Amino acid sequence: MKKTIFSILLLFTVIGLQALAQPINHVLYSLPNFTENALWNKAVSEQNGMIGSDYRGKEYIGPAAFQRDYQVDGVKTAIGWVLTLGQTDRFNFWIPQKLPGENDPYYKRTLSGNIKRHHIAEVEKVYPDHDLNIDIVPLTNYQYLISQAHKPERVFLTKVDQKVNDAPPCPNNFTEVEAEIDTQADVKELMNGMLSEGQLLTLYGPWIYDKGHCCHPEIHPAEQIWWMKDKTCVDCPQTYYCALICDGSQRFWWRNQMDGDNKMKPWGAPPIKGTFAIAFETEIGKPAQNFVVNTIDANNVKVISNSNKVYNLVFGGNTLVSFNPNSNNFTVTFEKVGILPGTNKIRGFLVLETTVGKVTQIATRVTKPILGSNSNLTINIPQGSDPNLVDQSIEEQVFKKEEGHYIFSIVNESVRGDVNIRYLKSQGKGEIYSKNGSYIATHSNWRTSWQNIVKYGDLHLFYDRAAGIGEVYSFDQQNINRLVKSYSNWRRSWDIVTTCPAGILFYEPTGHAEIYSLNSDGSMILKKTHNGWRSSWKNIVMIDCDRSVGDDVCAPFTMLFYDPIAHTGEFWNMSADGNIILKKTHTSFRSTWQNIVALDNSKVLFYDRTNNLIEIYYVDGQGNMALRKSYPNWEKPLTDITFLRGGILLTTTDSYQLLKYRVAADGTLTKI
Repeated sequence: MKKTIFSILLLFTVIGLQALAQPINHVLYSLPNFTENALWNKAVSEQNGMIGSDYRGKEYIGPAAFQRDYQVDGVKTAIGWVLTLGQTDRFNFWIPQKLPGENDPYYKRTLSGNIKRHHIAEVEKVYPDHDLNIDIVPLTNYQYLISQAHKPERVFLTKVDQKVNDAPPCPNNFTEVEAEIDTQADVKELMNGMLSEGQLLTLYGPWIYDKGHCCHPEIHPAEQIWWMKDKTCVDCPQTYYCALICDGSQRFWWRNQMDGDNKMKPWGAPPIKGTFAIAFETEIGKPAQNFVVNTIDANNVKVISNSNKVYNLVFGGNTLVSFNPNSNNFTVTFEKVGILPGTNKIRGFLVLETTVGKVTQIATRVTKPILGSNSNLTINIPQGSDPNLVDQSIEEQVFKKEEGHYIFSIVNESVRGDVNIRYLKSQGKGEIYSKNGSYIATHSNWRTSWQNIVKYGDLHLFYDRAAGIGEVYSFDQQNINRLVKSYSNWRRSWDIVTTCPAGILFYEPTGHAEIYSLNSDGSMILKKTHNGWRSSWKNIVMIDCDRSVGDDVCAPFTMLFYDPIAHTGEFWNMSADGNIILKKTHTSFRSTWQNIVALDNSKVLFYDRTNNLIEIYYVDGQGNMALRKSYPNWEKPLTDITFLRGGILLTTTDSYQLLKYRVAADGTLTKI
């Protein structure tokens, strides 16, 4: 699979290079004030940086329910006909939901929240189910999808399904919305492997309740899904993962599968058009935002002739935003673009539209018997007819429908969250540096009481132990920064706050630790609690694995725990869900290491301020250590060491003097 994806990416990269010679420029001759702050903030703070298909407005689905045959072991039976006194062998199974008092209320909706669990169902018997199921705990502004939804109820269909499939009874209250997807088996496996518990996920589709499963609320079928990259990546550009799926179960394709009046286009019928409106912010005089698409998996994606070009947003002869689709699958526009008053900052939306699934008219004439006679009726259907306007009894004879999907990433190469902060505590300042050590900006009037500043992907978590305050900020290399979220009344006993593979690790010397996910909107959800840990850990550090040895060796990640009192260092492997396994214990560590800093590619720097000693070690996946370089009698005592990709910033104890060094693969330090 990895080789296949790599080949696809390489192919599209080559195609993309060929397109560079013919850009399409969207030229702005004036800049109005930006007036879409609410929408922009919603995208950035709640929806993983973008607005989905409701960017274009509501997509109505009507009040008609979808029905399902009564089956046993996947075989349709006559029991449904008997149970309904000969009226039907189908039951209203998936029912659209609406908000009280809303006009024209039935439409597809967006859900954003954290993944509680995800799996591919393996249910047979009465109602077979092999969907990819994703349980989402909604963010605050999306809780209405539970609070205003149908309440838990064990109706007839629930009783039948639960009895045969041995499911548990209905809950008293719902706490998650379930998103369901059905497509090709290997694609479901691919997507299931790309998701993780606690991750912030945004999706779009019909809001319904499912009578077969206690009437619980669902986005079903979830046709559009997107999320941000894994934040444990140390040196990654801003990356969005997107999926547009035309449901392959065929349960939502035809109007004769629906019950009730006002039947509109069936919810999941192909083709499915998806809108991905990316919220961007750039600045006049700064490098352009550079978005590039990489295809991960695709089937039946609509081809748009001559669209594989680079699209530029230009003002005053300068490119503000550039987009390279690397395919002929997108229409591209720049919309709602404006300037923030009193600044040089430009905001707007890069709007991408793509379509999956296919419908083909296969007949222009259909003959059907006239009820009560021996005659036939011939119906002519002009080529190009709308499937949703022909007689539903002949729709399947006239049209062929095919599923489709498009899974892709959008990489913003120019916006990286790997800026580094040098905190000048006594001065109340923070200096921002790029990954290569270039100075970006200085921020003043900072608290002088921050105990920890923890970098996690695109975000930095600040912790003031004395005040019980936590604040989450975003920074980037264009010095765009903002307060994402603020917390008060935090526990004041955390000794260590640090990054770990599962999120942010909080440790107190009672031996208690808690791990939280940190999402793009600054929200934090408890993922794992540990008790009974050693009470004397002074440092806990996540090791950046040497990727040259292979991803399989690098996962799960390695954590170093240091106890100076016992001269002990322990290496634990930690998985993405926060479980840990001890790999190696060392009992001859110095008791005087003040700083332990993870460098790149499995290197770790130890600094002993008492003896002014620096040592750099290589650590393998089993916790074995090999000394690379030792620097006794370092030139000046240090108070802080900040890692940069390929280098370090050393802050001296005398007036916070800054020294920059490059770190070679063998641990050699070279002054820059």
